Amino acid sequence: MRSFNSYMADRYFAGEMQKKIFLLNRRTGETSNFWQRRVNPSGGYRYFLSVLALLGLKSTDRRFCGTVNTIQREGYRVERNYKHSWVEFIFQDKAYIYDPLVDGVILRSAWHDFCDPREITSDLTQEKLLQMYLTDRYAYKIANSTWQFKPEIKELEDVSEEKNGYIFRALQKGHLTGYLENEAYDVGMFIAEEPKLYY
Repeated sequence: MRSFNSYMADRYFAGEMQKKIFLLNRRTGETSNFWQRRVNPSGGYRYFLSVLALLGLKSTDRRFCGTVNTIQREGYRVERNYKHSWVEFIFQDKAYIYDPLVDGVILRSAWHDFCDPREITSDLTQEKLLQMYLTDRYAYKIANSTWQFKPEIKELEDVSEEKNGYIFRALQKGHLTGYLENEAYDVGMFIAEEPKLYY
C-alpha cells in the first residue's frame, strides 16, 4: 500500500501535468492531458514522456537518462540493463521520481533502491532545458510568448544531442508548441502531438 505522502506527491504531479501539458491527436482534433497517457509500460516513448513531464514541473526539477533495473510489471519481466529516462522532482522537501514505466510517482530512495540508476548520460534541469532549446537553433519564436520547435535540424547528429538524452528529438517528434508566460521561461502550457503517432 502506498504511503499518504506518496499519494499526495502523486496528486501534486497530476495537478501540474493537467494544468500545463496537453496531447493533441491531429487526426481527430481531440486533446487529452498528459496525466491520462503518462504510463508507457513498453517503454517506447520514455524519452518523450520524461521531457514533457519535466516541462510541466518547476525550474529546478531534473530529467535523467541512464541505465536502470526496471520494476516488475504484469506482462513484462525485469530488465537489468535498461536504457531509460526519468524525472526527479521535489514535493514538500522530499524527492520523488516519475518513471514512464510505472503508474504513479515513487519516493526517490525507494526507486533508487530497486532500480539502481547508473551510467548517467544526461542530467538536466527544466531551466537548463529551456535555456538550451528555446533558441533560434531549435525553435521558431512565433510571438513573445509562443515557441514552436523546428521539425528538423541538419546538425542534429552532433555529440551534444546524444549527451543531453535526445531531448530535442523528443521535442521535435511531438511537434511541441510552448506557450510561455514571460521571457524568464516561466512555463504556461505545452501542447504536443500524441506520441503514439511517432513511436
